Amino acid sequence: MRELLPLIGILTLLFTACSKDDDSSTTDPAEDLVLPKTIRYTYIDYPEDNSAVNVTYNENKIVEVLGVDGSSKSVFTYDGDFISQIVDYDIDENGNEVFDFSNTYTYKDGKLSSALSKEVSSQDGTEFYVQKTVYSHDSDEYVSYVMYDVNEETNEETKYGEGRLYFKDGNLVKDEEFYEGESSYADTYEYDDKKSPLSNVLGYNLLLDNSKEISKNNVVKESFSYSSGEPNIDIYEYEYNEDGYPIKKTEIGDNGEDYIITEYTY
Repeated sequence: MRELLPLIGILTLLFTACSKDDDSSTTDPAEDLVLPKTIRYTYIDYPEDNSAVNVTYNENKIVEVLGVDGSSKSVFTYDGDFISQIVDYDIDENGNEVFDFSNTYTYKDGKLSSALSKEVSSQDGTEFYVQKTVYSHDSDEYVSYVMYDVNEETNEETKYGEGRLYFKDGNLVKDEEFYEGESSYADTYEYDDKKSPLSNVLGYNLLLDNSKEISKNNVVKESFSYSSGEPNIDIYEYEYNEDGYPIKKTEIGDNGEDYIITEYTY
């Protein structure tokens, strides 16, 4: 499942404000929120891919994620308190925004019911790869979902897989996917007890297609495997600020070597 930009592993979001009030004043809840302002990604083996993004908000609603180098942009749209669409753009040398990818969301009873993704699949930008995921919240144990390829011209939907998401204490702890042809995939997660950088972004925790990034806490161990192979294990180590939010995340692969460092500024 596609995670939000290399941010989107995620993202970076705006300010930390602290309100000072006396007995006669009222407190604006938005002023107490901690939101990442910038996020910087360092790829140990591929330094040419190093990147950083700035994020802007309207109170606790994420508005825009902009690449520091000006080459990419993600725009978020809300319907009330729910994120209804995310659109990613590439920005060319003339400053023109060129559509790259979008996710459009629908909700039912305050929960995500579907996610429709559309991605450019041709060099001239006229053809698209479209997928749809439909979510069901009928079980007390998990959220189930069905994945479809969508014909761009006829809108015909062809099922290619299904899955289940398991949660505990506000964290995604397991994601299972089963594909046509009997292959399967499983991803399991373990967490710390600290606050996720994105935990204060309104509506972000409902975006079930964004994997562990929607969890309340920070993943410290991820184990992922296909039915035909041994599991791969990634370890995540953190440095935190005095409020308990990560300021640095180091991802360590199976070989015991660091391969991605993510730094957050609030």
